[in-house]
Amino acid sequence: MNQDITFPFKVIVQNHGVVTFPTQDCYIAQGGQGYVLKLNDQAYKIYHDPKTMIPAEKVQELSILKKYPNILCPLEVLFDPNKPKNPIGFSMPYVRKTEFLVRLFNRTFKQDNRITPDTVAELVKNLQTGVQNVHNESILIVDLNEMNFLTDSKTYTTPYFIDVDNYETKKHRTTAIMESIRDPKVQKNQWTKNSDWFSFGIVAFQLYTNLHPYWGKHPDFKLNQWQERMKLGVSVFDKAVTFPPGFMGWDVIPKAHLDWFRKIFQQGERSVPPYPDGALIITVARVTDITSTGKFEVTPVAVLSDRIISVSFHNGVRYAITTKQIYRMDKPVLPTPKTRSGLLSMGGHEPILAVEDQTTIKFTTLDGKECGSTTFEQAMEYGGALYTIYNDRLIETRFEMFQQPMQMTKTLTSVSGNTKLYRGVAVQDALGKHWLAIPFLPGKCTNIPVPELDGYRIVVAKYENRYCQLMGERSGKYTRFVLYFSEDHTTYKCRSAVGPYIGISFAVNAKGICVSALEDQAEICFGDSKISTHSDSPFDPDTELLTDGLNILFIDDRKLYQVRLK
Repeated sequence: MNQDITFPFKVIVQNHGVVTFPTQDCYIAQGGQGYVLKLNDQAYKIYHDPKTMIPAEKVQELSILKKYPNILCPLEVLFDPNKPKNPIGFSMPYVRKTEFLVRLFNRTFKQDNRITPDTVAELVKNLQTGVQNVHNESILIVDLNEMNFLTDSKTYTTPYFIDVDNYETKKHRTTAIMESIRDPKVQKNQWTKNSDWFSFGIVAFQLYTNLHPYWGKHPDFKLNQWQERMKLGVSVFDKAVTFPPGFMGWDVIPKAHLDWFRKIFQQGERSVPPYPDGALIITVARVTDITSTGKFEVTPVAVLSDRIISVSFHNGVRYAITTKQIYRMDKPVLPTPKTRSGLLSMGGHEPILAVEDQTTIKFTTLDGKECGSTTFEQAMEYGGALYTIYNDRLIETRFEMFQQPMQMTKTLTSVSGNTKLYRGVAVQDALGKHWLAIPFLPGKCTNIPVPELDGYRIVVAKYENRYCQLMGERSGKYTRFVLYFSEDHTTYKCRSAVGPYIGISFAVNAKGICVSALEDQAEICFGDSKISTHSDSPFDPDTELLTDGLNILFIDDRKLYQVRLK
């Protein structure tokens, strides 16, 4: 019998008495096993079916991990107030302002959030320490996949271990594991510390390079035969493997880990990883050119001095934010701020610079004159405007010139307390039901339910010009959703496909042609129909695609290219 959640909702917490969750604002998420609620600094997992709850004995075994603040382990058993002897869940620590670890598998996300190779190295080192801490307590993680970790969204160096109730203890075994991190040497689910370390290696390698160690193209295998390559030890260290454009290169991996990766992935060794020596990582900018392929013509547009973070167009003029400078066309105009920043359109004038400062976004002209600010909890730039979430409202900020820059602010819609803002879209999870809030025109916003997403954890999303693409995870499998909206955004058509995790990268030109980067091909669509796919794509899902209105462009390191079908 399923445990329903209606508010106010009450539970009895072992050794603490009755706890009341007053409103739906206490809701965090819903997964295959149950709901997760929050109250103050505690989270509470309520099972859909109380019969599937882990035994109280296992809660006690796992509670030994509470000495490690970043391992969010079960603490106290929860009971149904109407049946006080019936356990229905458990409490655990709650942390705020986090991201799914898997988002750091994407180069564009790293660039947008100023995540450097040194940052990733620190995160991996802390992840390694956490795994070692679990092992020190004679516990195995087993399903050490990327969706079972969060990271703080401020420094991106603190990993949080979640779904700890599925760990294997001395008295309670585990069988479930995501296939992409399963050690092929393990037989009959006889997990070991070394099988955990193999899984850690796969996650760490993707954090460093954005690529699974058994992906990349090999002449003897199809792209979807990565599991066969895992069994045979044909990894990215094989000389016949070629890499996609988003591969970060070997120099971003500390030598100690690089040598260990080669041993476990290519040579079949199983061992505890060494700790990196802490040496400074020097990232060498890639200088290779991307050239035309059989079906795509690639034309260089610009080569800048530093790695490009973003490109936007204002009044027909190209602006680029790089790691060191903000450029107008090919000329630097001012240094890049140290925190996240973007450019907002202002009629026929130069754009406004928006810079994050703690919980405030400050606006200035490009010559440094202050022209306003706004408080925010989440923020994104889309269509030349800034969109923020604050106090459960989606707010639009635009600029117009009236003798001087004028900040124009408008509340577009209310959103649920459990909302995540992505490029062009706010994804809301209301007790497992998903809604999308999309500011599709200046001053206009749709807020529409999308039942196809219900039950999924949405990892990443993007909206642009009637298209919305999302990547969702459920039961260890990823699904890519493509929504195409009617002109008034009151209806949509949806298609979906199960596959590996990839970033969402697409662009739509003024004619409504959508070009998407998939795992091993480019997809070109018009409207709600799939027009064509091409396997010789010059870009991949780690490549930022954009448009200047008519043309499709993409960013590769410090270069900007235009691409079109021949």
